[in-house]
Amino acid sequence: PKLRMKVQLTGWSPFTPGDPDSSSLPVVGLEYKFTSQYDRPVEAVFSFNSKNFMECGEGRRAVRGIPGGFVLMQEGTDSAPHHSGAFCVSVSDTDVKIDLGWFRGNWSDPLTMAWKHISEGACFDRPELTDGDPSPGASLFVPLRFQPGQSHTIKVRLAWYCGYTDIRQGRDPADMPPELAVEGGHRPWYAGRFSDITEVANYWRDHYASLHDRTAAFTECFYDTTLPPEVIEAVASNLTILKSPTVLRQIDGRLWGWEGSYDEAGCCHGTCTHVWHYAQSICHLFPSLEQTLRETEFEVSQDDRGHQNF
Repeated sequence: PKLRMKVQLTGWSPFTPGDPDSSSLPVVGLEYKFTSQYDRPVEAVFSFNSKNFMECGEGRRAVRGIPGGFVLMQEGTDSAPHHSGAFCVSVSDTDVKIDLGWFRGNWSDPLTMAWKHISEGACFDRPELTDGDPSPGASLFVPLRFQPGQSHTIKVRLAWYCGYTDIRQGRDPADMPPELAVEGGHRPWYAGRFSDITEVANYWRDHYASLHDRTAAFTECFYDTTLPPEVIEAVASNLTILKSPTVLRQIDGRLWGWEGSYDEAGCCHGTCTHVWHYAQSICHLFPSLEQTLRETEFEVSQDDRGHQNF
């Protein structure tokens, strides 16, 4: 039967000009608003399901529980200590149920069983698996009850933490000032503020409302204009680059950028001046980050002759 439910999805990530720290958080919010179109009371179940996509390369995969949700993990090994990361999914609904023990089978069996639970409107708790292979994924379920015309909004909080990687491009020059040197691979800014995924998830939970309101205030201000839609779209499309893998922020707070990004890799490393020197978004919205670009340009990328590559 046709589901008589109006659904509105809003996705957002903290973006507050003048506050680079809030805007650099490794988090995303997904808000699902359901409005019943039925003329009678109905019951439903919202579910969010995911394979453990954090599994890649060497490392031990794991699925853990967290208040209101689950964490998909890959834990480093002795031979690959930096091949680790975590991704958290959580909600604040007090009656949420968490399935930490997906069916373990071959090929598409885990997804087939997950879809079976969705189609049946399942809503249950299942603890973390303690024997054999870890769970291939996890689910959360939120039971909903609607009166005619009633709405419910589920706010799904996504957060991630990859505190260190041995991936890097290029090497530091021999005469690099110690305070500007980068040892090993990339360490993101948030790794200097949070120790693990739990700290990120807790901060995201506690500050969700205020971060949402400040981001919404900028969004409403940005689009409250008489400029032609084409102009606004041109500006907005450039702002989205600041929230993409094209831009990284190092643990010392400095900004770093590719010239552009493919689906799985960056292109033309080094915050090249023929791209970032004339970009206007950062200098107007996050001047403190723009200053780090200039510091890199003149203190790191410029040699004794005054020459800058690229």
